[in-house]
Amino acid sequence: MRKVLLWVVTVAILLLAPGMGQGASKINTATVTQALKQLGVSNVEVLGVEPSPIKGLWMVYVKVGGKRLGAFLLSSDSRYLITGKLLDLSAGGKDLTFATGIEKGYFPLPQGKSLKESTVDINTTGSPAFGPAKAPKVIVYFDPLCPYCLRELKELKPMADEGKILLVLKYFIVHGEEARTLARGALCLYQ
Repeated sequence: MRKVLLWVVTVAILLLAPGMGQGASKINTATVTQALKQLGVSNVEVLGVEPSPIKGLWMVYVKVGGKRLGAFLLSSDSRYLITGKLLDLSAGGKDLTFATGIEKGYFPLPQGKSLKESTVDINTTGSPAFGPAKAPKVIVYFDPLCPYCLRELKELKPMADEGKILLVLKYFIVHGEEARTLARGALCLYQ
């Protein structure tokens, strides 16, 4: 009886713990709403959640203040919220966030525009890159003295090492000359 009870409790913990079991791999509107409340954001209506091509990241579509439409990425464990666009560089810089938002009806297509016009070309020649070339490319703008950048890299680098993504670093210096010197040194070491 004791072994059966221990087994049942263990299975329940695995299924209910964040990031484990089948239930935690899918993000829903309630999970997003809770994550936003933890940030102190309450004037947001979650319109929908769609899987991104990067395992563990979900595209979230919201209406802010009853008017403005927006989107961001949220990790499966709802621990990381990433602002900005998800660009598919293998498709010429296609803005997947915008394209999926239009396809699913979260965003209206601007009059006279096409999805093809929503691409951005980012030159990554010479930028430090980690992971297989054919994996989905994730470009991170990075300052070597930014604690948030370092935390993000700490999470993304293992994904690159496992071959799940191609992690490309673009230096974006905001912490002064010391950060610039570190970035130059890192580029020299990489090259």
